[in-house]
Amino acid sequence: SLGRAPSPGAPQATTFGKIGEAFAEADGAAAASVQAYFKAGGDWDALSAGVGAVAGDADVPKGVRKAAKAFLAATSATLESYNTGAFDKAFEQYESALVILAGFCARA
Repeated sequence: SLGRAPSPGAPQATTFGKIGEAFAEADGAAAASVQAYFKAGGDWDALSAGVGAVAGDADVPKGVRKAAKAFLAATSATLESYNTGAFDKAFEQYESALVILAGFCARA
């Protein structure tokens, strides 16, 4: 830890980890879970704002900032794939984003 309070969006990071099952499923309930997480004003907005703040904080070590930026980029690619119907690709990208997020949380 960097000696700060937990990062903004920490509960949403946990929720991000839990939506993995929804990415893997092909039913309507799963799609609703993914869409609810990423809706405007939802958990994704809170998580991305918290991670984005760390990415832009010059007082945070460079490696942590790079991990934050990598997570945001990976999740953006995930959403693009998901929104275009490439669900298998979106799931693979989600898994990569989740690994990056875990590393980011361990360093932040």
